[in-house]
Amino acid sequence: MRNWAEIGKLEKSVRGGCAVALSAQLIECVRREDMIGAAICGLSAVAALGLEAEEIRSVLGLLESSAQSKA
Repeated sequence: MRNWAEIGKLEKSVRGGCAVALSAQLIECVRREDMIGAAICGLSAVAALGLEAEEIRSVLGLLESSAQSKA
């Protein structure tokens, strides 16, 4: 995960703004019942906050496991 103590205020603002915008898009996707779009927006939001690729893959794996157990 990205160390937020090492990045500047501008980068923090940009990353935070991107995460908020993607979260709003995630909510819209959920309202439209577009689960693939919601998953992409959610994963993109956590990527904007600084998760590494392997951490994002782990989150995606957990989402897939959860979806399969509910089906």
